[in-house]
Amino acid sequence: MRPIIPNPRNDLRKIHDAIADLTKVVGEIKSMLKPEELHQQEKMNPWNSENTSTTNAVNQWVCSLCGGDTSEVDYDYIGSDTNHLSCELKLEMGSDEEG
Repeated sequence: MRPIIPNPRNDLRKIHDAIADLTKVVGEIKSMLKPEELHQQEKMNPWNSENTSTTNAVNQWVCSLCGGDTSEVDYDYIGSDTNHLSCELKLEMGSDEEG
């Protein structure tokens, strides 16, 4: 019977070597860039903590009723727009008691 993965260690070694080669190429490219170009490339890096586009996207997920962050809330617990469902229910229950 033929094994499903012939030689997983060999495959991992190939992947490791490919990553090492890519790392060398990236280093060579960085060494050819001028400092201001390098700084611009770092700003465009999506994993850079200074990236403002992801920060802006998270800032859009704010509950308009309590002001809390809703970016990490499961979709099932989001009410209308980006509000917490619990905030909307509390508001609704309060208006029902008054009326």
